[in-house]
Amino acid sequence: MRNTILDANTGEVMRFELLPTTEQYIVGLNGLYYARFENRMTVWEYINGEAQPRNQMNWSRTAFFGFTDTLGVFADGSVWLHFNSEYEDSTLLWLDKRGNMINRARFAYRPTKLAGIDEDFIFYICGNNSNTVECAAVPMGMETPKWTLPLENGTSVAGLALVPERLYVASAEGFFYAIGNP
Repeated sequence: MRNTILDANTGEVMRFELLPTTEQYIVGLNGLYYARFENRMTVWEYINGEAQPRNQMNWSRTAFFGFTDTLGVFADGSVWLHFNSEYEDSTLLWLDKRGNMINRARFAYRPTKLAGIDEDFIFYICGNNSNTVECAAVPMGMETPKWTLPLENGTSVAGLALVPERLYVASAEGFFYAIGNP
């Protein structure tokens, strides 16, 4: 069901002949629908059985390079993107609603997982940093993490969970950490 959109009221698959099938679809915190293809994001509505584009943002590919792992849209229409691969450092990138870069945070982690974003818009990310697992918390739009924490055991992240006042980290080697008041 990847990149398939379902009507929340009926559960039926929504068809979008006007939009390429290779796009990545998301719903923003503002309730609007977004479709991303490479360095372009289209905001659209579904009216009378048809996808109607509202506006579009583009951003520069020269400011950064990478494979987008995860992305989201805040209530004000600004966008965040998590770039992640085994071949390059991980990056969190923030764009305004026009596609202009606000800032980016780069981590020497390969690969990484994004645990989530808390109510204060702090992003929690963990990954492999020179054969050890390290986690970081970075506020939205900031280049420097609020904190970083290397973990004693494990070399790669198997899973993460962010819950109120806790960050849970499981390593591929079977170690489990509960980090309080992240």
